[in-house]
Amino acid sequence: MMLCDSVPSSTTNFSALAIMLPIILFVLAFLIGLGFAQYHVSKSKNKALGLILPIVFCVLGLSVTIFISFVLSLAAFAGRTFLIFFIPTQLPALAYIIIYFSVRSSQPKDDNKKRDKEIEKMNIQDL
Repeated sequence: MMLCDSVPSSTTNFSALAIMLPIILFVLAFLIGLGFAQYHVSKSKNKALGLILPIVFCVLGLSVTIFISFVLSLAAFAGRTFLIFFIPTQLPALAYIIIYFSVRSSQPKDDNKKRDKEIEKMNIQDL
């Protein structure tokens, strides 16, 4: 019997969880922070500024998916790996696009602002 065999597997699982949990929490906090940043950037007048994070995460997710598919192409299940990894890697990009369009749709249109200012000027001139 070897020394490694005497170590219970529950302690090795616990140590892996103790290492991975802070990393997972940091990544989630980072993505949530970027969500708040996306919300505030989407409120700006520049429409293209709010599309930066969704495009970056879309390209990043696509590159990760292509890399994983390439690495696993030697495996027997290579045909399904692209779809299996593509959907989860695009979830942050999808969330940021949803934030962008929901914020943009809730803002009043520029035409309405201009029209309201013009009506206010006419009302002041009428007085």
